[in-house]
Amino acid sequence: MIPAARGGRAAGVLTGLSLAASLVVLGLYAAHALVLVRYPFDWSPDEGLSLDYARRLLEAPATLYARSVTPFPSAYGPLLPAVLAPVVWLTGEPLAPARLLALGWTALGALAVFLLVRQVASPALALASCALALAPFDLTFWYVLVRVDGLMITLWLLAAVPLLAPWGTRAPEPLSGRRSALVSGLLLLASLAKATAAVHALPLVLAQWRADRRSAWRLWATLGATAATAVALLQWGTDGGFVWVTRLWGTHDVVPGLRKVILVYFGERAWPLAALAGTALLAARGRRRSLLADPALLLVLGGALLVPAMSKYGASWNYALPALPALAVVAGRWWGLASAPGGATAHRSCPAVASVLVSGVALALALTRVFPLPGEEDARTARALYAYVRGYVASSGGPLLATRPDLAYFLVGQPVEIEGSSYPHLATAGAPGTEKVLARLQGAEYTLLLETWPWPKTGGYREAIGRSYAHAGGCNLRYYFGVVSVHAFSRRDIHRALVPPPGTFCGGPAAEAKVAP
Repeated sequence: MIPAARGGRAAGVLTGLSLAASLVVLGLYAAHALVLVRYPFDWSPDEGLSLDYARRLLEAPATLYARSVTPFPSAYGPLLPAVLAPVVWLTGEPLAPARLLALGWTALGALAVFLLVRQVASPALALASCALALAPFDLTFWYVLVRVDGLMITLWLLAAVPLLAPWGTRAPEPLSGRRSALVSGLLLLASLAKATAAVHALPLVLAQWRADRRSAWRLWATLGATAATAVALLQWGTDGGFVWVTRLWGTHDVVPGLRKVILVYFGERAWPLAALAGTALLAARGRRRSLLADPALLLVLGGALLVPAMSKYGASWNYALPALPALAVVAGRWWGLASAPGGATAHRSCPAVASVLVSGVALALALTRVFPLPGEEDARTARALYAYVRGYVASSGGPLLATRPDLAYFLVGQPVEIEGSSYPHLATAGAPGTEKVLARLQGAEYTLLLETWPWPKTGGYREAIGRSYAHAGGCNLRYYFGVVSVHAFSRRDIHRALVPPPGTFCGGPAAEAKVAP
C-alpha cells in the first residue's frame, strides 16, 4: 500500500503538470487567435456580411428583414448585428475589434465548459477539459471569425450550466424559477443568434420532464412565453419580414453525399475527444451505468440533432461544431466520475491522473493541429484588391455587384447586394429581388463586378456581363479553406484595369477570366 504522504505528493505533482499543460494549450490558442485578430482583412469571404448587417442596423434597419433578397437580408437572427453595431459605430476599421469580441465570447464558452465539468470533477480536470475543448485548432479557429456560430455555441453552453447544475452526482433537484428565467433568456439569445440553437437545446429542455415535472412546467412555460413574445415583437417590428426571411433557407437544394463528407471531415478531427470519453467509460468499471446516465450526454445529442440538415446546400462542418465542446464536457465529467472514490479505484491520486490524461491529450492536439492563419503575401494581395475596388467605386460612383467577398461592399459603404453562394438557388426559385439584379446587369447599372462564386447559368446573366463588361484583372485571395480566384469586370465605358502590385497574387486584365461554364 502506498503511504498517504507519498500519494499526496504524487497527486500534487500530477495536478501541477496538468495545470501547466492546460495553460499552455489555452495560451497557444490565445496567441494564434490574436494573430488572426490583427489581420486587417477577411479570413472568411462572408465576414463582411456580418459587419454589413451591423451597419445597416444603425443606418437602414428596414433592409435587414425586407421581403426581398436584394440587398441580402439578415438570414440569421438579429443578435449578432446588435452585438456588432457598437463596434461598427465606434470604430472606422471594425474587423479587428469584432474579432476581439469574438475571442471574448470564445473565452466565455470555454468558461462554460469549465463550469460544466467542475460540477462533478476537480478544478484541474475542469481546466483540462476547457483546454481540450479548444485544442483542435483546425476546428476551433472558427470561433474567432466574425460569424454567428461561436456566439450561439457559447450561449447554448452557458444555458446548460444552470440546467445541469441541479443534477450533479445526485438525483436531480427542482429547477428554481430564477434558474428557469436564466436558462430561458440564454436560450432565447442563442436562438436569436442562430435559430439552430433551439434544436441543439431540445434534449436539455425535454429531459426536465424526467428530472422534475414541476420544474419542467415552469421551464417550458417561461421558454414559451419568452420565445412567443420575441417572435411577435420581431414580426411586428419587421412587418412580417422576420419569418419570411427565415423561410429562405427552404430554397436550398439537397446535395447527395454532402452529409457524409461533413461527418467524415469532422470525425477525422474530433475523434480524440470521443475516444477519451470512451476510455473513461471502460475505466469506470462498476460505475458505467452512472456515466451513461450523466445528463451531459444531452449536449452531444443536441449537437447530433442537426445531422439531417447537413445534406442541404450551404451546409458545412460548422454545423457539427457544437458537438466539439459537448464531447469535451462529457470526456471531462466521465473521467471525473470514473476516478472518484468508488469508481475505478479509490486511490487519492486517481483524479490527478485523470486530469493529466485529459490535459495531455489536449496538449498533444494543440501541438499537432494547425490553426489556419494568413501570411504577409495574403495581406498584400487583399490590400491590392480592395484598394482597386475602393478606388474604382470612388471614381465611378458604383454600385458594386459581387458574388463574394462581402467585405468589398462594406469597404465602399454599400449594402451587400447578393449573397453569392446562395444567389443561384434564389434566382432559380424566383425569389423577390433577384429580378432587380438581372435588370440592373442588363441595363449596365453596376459599374464594377467581382466574380468569386459563379453567376446563375441561366437567365441571361452571362450574356449581360459579356455585352457591357470587360475583364479588368483579379487576385487569388486566400481564406481559411484555401485560395479562391476573384475576378474584376469593369463596365466597358469606364474601364480601369487592375494593375497587379509586386509581391501579390494578382494578375492584370491579360489574365484568363474565370467565367462559369
